[in-house]
This record gives sequence, structure tokens and C-alpha cells, in this order.
Amino acid sequence: MNKNLLTACFLILSLIVAGCRPEQPSVLAPTALPTTPPTSIPLPAITLTSTETATTAPLTGAPTHTPTPPAQRLAVIFDDDGSPDGTTALFYLLSLPEVDVKAANISYGEAHPAIYIQHIGRKLDDLGITDILLGAGQDAPLAGSNEFPEAVRQAANDFWGLPLPNADKTYPVQDAAELIVSVVNQNPEPVAIFVSGPCTNLAQALRLDPGIRENIAAVYIMGGAVYASGNIYDFLPESNNTVAEWNVYADPQAAKEVFESGLDIYLVPLDATNQVSITRDDTNQWRKGGRGADFAADIYDMLLDNWGVENAAIWDLMTAGIMVEPDLCGFKPLHLQVVTDQGATSGQTRVVEQGEPNVNVCLEPQAASIRQALIEGFSSAPTNNPEQTVTLIPEPMLSITPTATPENLIFRDDFNGVLGPGWTWENERSSHWTITPDGWLQIRGGDAALLYGQTQSNLLWRELPSGDFAVTVHLQSAPVANFQQATIYLYEDLDNYIAINRGYCGFCVLGGNGIYMEYKINGKGNAYSVAFKETDLYIKLESKDNTISGFYATAPDQWKRLGGFGNYFLFNRVGLGVTNSDMKHEVNADLVGWFDYFEIARP
Repeated sequence: MNKNLLTACFLILSLIVAGCRPEQPSVLAPTALPTTPPTSIPLPAITLTSTETATTAPLTGAPTHTPTPPAQRLAVIFDDDGSPDGTTALFYLLSLPEVDVKAANISYGEAHPAIYIQHIGRKLDDLGITDILLGAGQDAPLAGSNEFPEAVRQAANDFWGLPLPNADKTYPVQDAAELIVSVVNQNPEPVAIFVSGPCTNLAQALRLDPGIRENIAAVYIMGGAVYASGNIYDFLPESNNTVAEWNVYADPQAAKEVFESGLDIYLVPLDATNQVSITRDDTNQWRKGGRGADFAADIYDMLLDNWGVENAAIWDLMTAGIMVEPDLCGFKPLHLQVVTDQGATSGQTRVVEQGEPNVNVCLEPQAASIRQALIEGFSSAPTNNPEQTVTLIPEPMLSITPTATPENLIFRDDFNGVLGPGWTWENERSSHWTITPDGWLQIRGGDAALLYGQTQSNLLWRELPSGDFAVTVHLQSAPVANFQQATIYLYEDLDNYIAINRGYCGFCVLGGNGIYMEYKINGKGNAYSVAFKETDLYIKLESKDNTISGFYATAPDQWKRLGGFGNYFLFNRVGLGVTNSDMKHEVNADLVGWFDYFEIARP
């Protein structure tokens, strides 16, 4: 978050009227401006949550912004301080199918975290996005007393005068530092961290668990002023600090700890953001996308109007674009030291010429290419969820040839007349299940769901084998309402499980039919999902190499990996179930799941 117009503070004031386990400082001589152009460095290696590898071709002239398929998704933790440009950055990332935002945090900074994270939750809910974990940090820096003027923070509390949906709702929020630790440790692939406010939350997370460094692919930070002038005077015109940038100034101790952490850091400072701006022509083109793109355009149109200008900088937003397409900027490796002493240089990011590089600094942004990437990203965002036509399955299609029995089979039930040995019903409702003469287990869903901590009927359980295993099911099901699901469960207790299902969620990012892989650990959860409309499918949960992976297929030899979680569980049973948790009572028909076979084998 940054504002480089002196009038911003007063114009925002007019909006108001209208409306981690804890554990140090030096001052260096300023360095001279560089006499040679910066040298570009290799792009960061970021691992995607996929079995495939994405590549980024160097830009030659105008870029072609070609999103990678949804299966190749960059796992991201978003961490902002409740700013207009930071919020547009979030909705830009959410518009990209190649990005998987795992969590959204609000840090100390421009907003009060506990208040602003609820605004984020309300807006996400309004747009049908319900699978992102929310976190709020402490409302103070790690050290010192630098802070934004309270008038600016009040403007964020008031959502800058923009309409606030779901104002009567509140959303579950976790401690931001603990959420970073949890998501990083549990994600099977390295996670990218996006920081567009003070580094407070990330610094606290590193204090809580320094080991998270091993599963962080890279950290992209909007902050600092390396060779450019600072911008503290934008909000504090009486300040004599001309060298610091607000995000670092607000918590220099946190920035110092992150810069010295050994993480792969890519910094987008004022040196770069001063070179890129947008106009209303840009925001008009964003609006070709969905409601999230419209909201981002509304924010920047508001800023352009309030500031009375034709061009506005895009500090956090361009940083998000560069994170997704690092070729959009030339980076130079530098050793930066953060001044943590109070005074006229507090928060300065100083170059140590003889030091080993600890930060890669964006100094050569490709302004036109960045603007074009934003236009293409926003304008290609999904539009409002269309009406979906779904055909109910009156009875199972019996023409599928069963899979061959594997040599490493542990257990298989083809449901030939009776249930095989070892099964146990929980909350059995005998009128809602049967085995057909053709060998299909039919379960009709009830109106409660295990995945929501409720007493679900007709859960069919059996003990899990020791060691690695793969549980496979061939099923047919046609969910049509929230949250109808036909599911495989790996279960420890209500707060610790993994499930994969053919389900329906009209409020989720997919906007309806899909495959959903969900988990909870100690009551905190997340999910992978992919759009999927077929009613005949195979799903599989596999435990191998200390990772639980989910797969789906339309034929037994065409598996696609949906995602995976680290195996932190003490599973004792595996089960099948169908829920008809139609929260809005949108349909009268219960969901029916038809199970052709159930199989456990060694992977």
C-alpha cells in the first residue's frame, strides 16, 4: 500500500465525513546512486501445485498473457494491510486460474486488521468465494511507534465509502502468523508469499516456526525506496523523513527480520512503482471480466475521482502482476539493510555495497506490459455464475466395464447382492440405502453433513490398513444444490479428516458442479476444487510418501491429480457417504449416490 499524492490524505478524510514466539538496529551511511544500469537476475523458481511444470517465456515486445491451465496453480498466501490498491491486487490474483489463493491476511498498517478482514470476508462472500482462509494480525508493529494517521485507518474501516455487502455478517478469522505457519507447513508444494503492507505477519510467522522457510518458494514484497525518494511526507507533510517508504516505515523491525531470513525475496520498491500508472481507459477494459474485476475497477475509479487526477500508481497491483509473471520486471540482487532506529531515517532500505545480496530488487518494470497483463487478467475473469442445466440420473448407467483387480489389492467390494465383510453403518437409515440387483450400492442423502460437523445419516465405515494405500471408488451422482456431495472420507474425528467428493457449491469459486478435496486439521480447513460436470466418474484418495493426494477421472486409466496435503493425520477409518445438505432448499429431490465398487490397494 502506498499513496504518492499529498492530497490523498485530505481526500480520504472527505470520504470519512461523507460517508507469532517472540525473540535489533544500526545506521549506515547513505549510498550513492548507481552509475551503471541494473543487471537482470534469473527468475525465481516457484513450484506449482501440479504434477506438471509451468514455464514462462521471456517477453519480446508486447506480452501475450496466456494463463496456465487451472490444474497448474501457484499456491499463494496474500498479506496486505487493508489498502485500496492491495485489495485490487487480491481480486486480480483471484481472477487468474493459475493462482490458488490459500489465505488472505490483513496486517497492521493502513487498516485495523480485525475490522478490515471482515470487509474482505464480506466481499469474498458477496462474490461467491468461500474457500479462502482469513487471518488478522496484531494491531501494532513488532517494535517502534511508526504508524499511519488514524484518519487514514478510519477510511479503511469505512471501506472508503464504497458499498459494503453482507454488513450484518461476520466470518471466522485466525491469527495471521499462525495461519501462515499452518498453510505453509500443510501445503504439499512450496508456497509463494505476497506482502503488500508491513512485514509484521510474516516476521511473526518466522519467529513461530523458522522451519517454514523450507516450504516457501519466494516472497514478493511491495515496499521500500532503494534509490528513489521516500513517501512518508504524503501522509505526514511535517515529517523530515525523506528516505523511507510507508510499508517498511510502519514496521522496520519486521522488514529487517524478513530481509535477513534467508528467504528468496523479490522487492518491488518505489523505484519501480513510480514508473507505472493506469488511467480510466485501463479500468474500463478490466470491466470485461466478472464482478471481481468490476469491483477492482470501482476502487481505482474512486481513487482517480477523489484525487482529481487522470493517472494513478498501482503499487500493490503491479507487484501481484510481477509475482505471477516475473519477466515483467528486471531484478537486481542487492544487500539491503533496514534502519530500525527512530528518527529521520527510520525505515530506510539502504544498500550495503559490500554485502552478500539478500533481496532481488525490481528496478526495470515493463510498464506497458504490466498494464496489458492486468487488462488481460481482469478481463478474462469468470463472469457471474451462469445458470446451469443439470440432468438428474434416474438410475445408474451399467455399461461401464469394471477395472481389473490389481495384484496389490487389499480389499474390494463390488456390492454383489450384499455388503462385503468389515463394513459398519453409522446413523443407519435403512430406508435410504439399498444394493441393486445389478450390483450398485445406492445411498440417498440426508439433510446433514459430516463435513459441517453435523450428524450425517448412512455413513459406511471400515478400518484403514497400515502403511501406504489408495482408496478408489467408481460412482455416479448428479448434485444440483448446495452442498450436495457423494464422498470418500479418511477420518480421524470431526476436526481432523480429508475428503474428496463429487459435489455442488454455487457460492464457491467454481460456481456449481465440481470435484472438491477438503480437509480439516485441528478444526482449521481448506480445499482444492476443479470444475467438473460429468455424472459418471472415478475418485481416489492415495496415501504415499507422507502425502495424501486426491485424484479424479472419467475412465479408470485417465487419472488427474487434484491436489495434496501433508499427512499430519491419525486416520483410523475410511468411509462412503452422501449428503443432501441443501441449505437453501432449492430442490425437492434428495441427492443419490450410486457406487459401483469400492477398492483399497497398495499404491
